Amino acid sequence: MRSVCMSTATCTAQLVIAGRFDPHEFTRLSGMKPTGVRRRGDFIKGTIEQHDQDQWIVATPPRRGGRCEDVLYDLFSLASPHAQNLHFLAQLHGLQSTIRLAVTVEKGASLPVLELSPESLRRMEVLGATLAIHMQPAAD
Repeated sequence: MRSVCMSTATCTAQLVIAGRFDPHEFTRLSGMKPTGVRRRGDFIKGTIEQHDQDQWIVATPPRRGGRCEDVLYDLFSLASPHAQNLHFLAQLHGLQSTIRLAVTVEKGASLPVLELSPESLRRMEVLGATLAIHMQPAAD
């Protein structure tokens, strides 16, 4: 199988572990430094709404064009040394693990086709993560 992002698309990936917990303690226990954390009750950027869960996040830089699956490989490369521990800790504390794949497409362009390899699916399973795909047009 192949994963395609047209040259008009930008892809990013995040591993988000969410629930009610202390993200800083999760960092200590996992041995992996996140690229960001959000605390329940913190305001959502640009709104008056608040986060309803604590979040521990590892994110990739945006990648324009090429294969959307490449950003997943980037994420897996970051998380793989800690994958089993991350999965164990999330299960132990009743937390939800999600891989968020965001695909931003230039206005007027067709949506890309996304096909994931068995290897990507296996690596998501090791993390115990569900996959959420967000496709959206680029902002004006």
